Amino acid sequence: MEARWKIAFILAMALAIGFIAYTLIGPGSGGSQAQMKLELDRIMKENQNLREKNRRLTLEVDALKRRRDYLEKVSRDELGLVKRGEVVIHLKDPEEKP
Repeated sequence: MEARWKIAFILAMALAIGFIAYTLIGPGSGGSQAQMKLELDRIMKENQNLREKNRRLTLEVDALKRRRDYLEKVSRDELGLVKRGEVVIHLKDPEEKP
């Protein structure tokens, strides 16, 4: 009976040592953790950039809703709109080739 306990103890110890070794140097070890840390840092930075872009867009929407002068500027600059009765003259750059 004593021999069975020794064998069971040795097998349990070997299993425990194998599990510890697998945990320390196996697929879930430091290499993949380092990759996950890099990925997390990249995602956090991208998320911060998107938050800042969202903040700027919110300010622009607010300005378009509340400031008539800004709405007119954007309408003219980005959409090419003009007021009734205005004449738009497009001048070519003299250095530009036809």
